[in-house]
Amino acid sequence: MLFNIALEKVVREANLDIRGTKLHKSLQILAYADDAVIVRRYENAVKDTLNRLEMEAQKMGLMINYV
Repeated sequence: MLFNIALEKVVREANLDIRGTKLHKSLQILAYADDAVIVRRYENAVKDTLNRLEMEAQKMGLMINYV
């Protein structure tokens, strides 16, 4: 549960627009336990989102593992 709270803070601090419905928004972040999936329409948008999340995660002492 603590990890989910930290992940929520990382997403909010990254200033990602996660509002809207599944059909009408261009960004979805699906997270469960210690796994997360980023869904965007374009590859460069996914990379940008990942970079922003990684920068905010590092500020909290978290590290993203790309396995």
